[in-house]
Amino acid sequence: MMLSENVFKKSNKLFLLFFLLIIAFGGCTKIKVISPDVTVKKVWKKSLYSVNEFYLVQPSPVLSDVNYDGILDVVAANARGFLYAFDGRNGSLLWRFKAEEGVFTTPAVDDVLGVGGKEILIGSIDDTLYCLLGERRKLVWTYRAKDDILGTPVVLQAAGEGNMNVIAAAGYSLFSLSGKDGSVIWEIELPAKISSSPAIEDVNNDDTSEILIGCENKNLYCIRGEDGKNLWEFKTGDQILSTPVVKDITGDGTKEVIFGSCDNNLYCIDGRKGEKIWSFEADDNITARAAVEDVVGTDDLEIIFTAWDNSVYCLNGSDGKLIWKFKTQSANISAPRVAELYDDGKKEVLVGSIDKSLYCIEADTGALLWKFISRAPIWTTPAVGDIDNDGSKEIILSSIDDRIYCLSTEKKE
Repeated sequence: MMLSENVFKKSNKLFLLFFLLIIAFGGCTKIKVISPDVTVKKVWKKSLYSVNEFYLVQPSPVLSDVNYDGILDVVAANARGFLYAFDGRNGSLLWRFKAEEGVFTTPAVDDVLGVGGKEILIGSIDDTLYCLLGERRKLVWTYRAKDDILGTPVVLQAAGEGNMNVIAAAGYSLFSLSGKDGSVIWEIELPAKISSSPAIEDVNNDDTSEILIGCENKNLYCIRGEDGKNLWEFKTGDQILSTPVVKDITGDGTKEVIFGSCDNNLYCIDGRKGEKIWSFEADDNITARAAVEDVVGTDDLEIIFTAWDNSVYCLNGSDGKLIWKFKTQSANISAPRVAELYDDGKKEVLVGSIDKSLYCIEADTGALLWKFISRAPIWTTPAVGDIDNDGSKEIILSSIDDRIYCLSTEKKE
């Protein structure tokens, strides 16, 4: 999700004042467990000594074994322009890298060079895309764009073994770069500023990847990944900030595109032609990426998404009908994370909220299991993984006062 002036027009002064009051008064962290069957504890916390004051976007933390020691590391960035790698077990610093200005994109960790390693991509408001070796902070290449880079870059498998392309956006420009050296493969100008992060998927089953991306002119565009050709566009009622998700949601062998708009609607459209299948209307902006998973256990796919109306929704993927709705105490601008936390065949939904809480919800019923209350609003999507290979899942989250937390949760014997 990226910010623009139109989003502020739809919010009010009390909403912004609420942010300032929360940051000013702070408080202690708390864990409130509702379910008698689980335990939750805070393992460690880390301060990055920055506060995200302006953008309604913040880099989410990422879990990846970037130094190849068998332990998941935490990769995080902040508004001061720092990229960090921490040992996931205890939060100790492995290395850090400084961009010229602030970083508001979630780091992308992938085999960018095409040699089987792990490189890290970040974009900055210094108009630069950075590619670094994950094992250490060595800079591999940079690309100077025409505007701020606020969306998370993605990596596309190009033709030929080991050929990886990096897809990113800045201002009106969408571009494809060589993963090996950052050289330009193609660049196109869209009719309006790009307002979402790109998503990559073969939406029309032609064995080539397409790029889905939203703009401030209310359109979602489908762009051919190999040459930047515009295949179709879909018009909504307001700008699109959410990153699209592509899945065969109806089980018919064709893929659908799911995304939200600031017209308060979640859309499901045909990936081949860009035609609407269904839409669901919430009571406020939908700006975060949806999660598409089988959470009910029927082998069908459900869609879980958040909205600014203080709600988390779960819909039937085939027709967009509401299954359950969970209310938080304030707006939700972060994407949900769906994970099987307790290895019991059931999935949970983790959602951060502006009310400072991380909620853990039963994915099939929408019932609250527990919540973690931080010192500041949570705008980010948590990362989940078994960091130390002990069989239990850890949760990494960050809040806008630039604190990163590691939580551990287990089911009672």
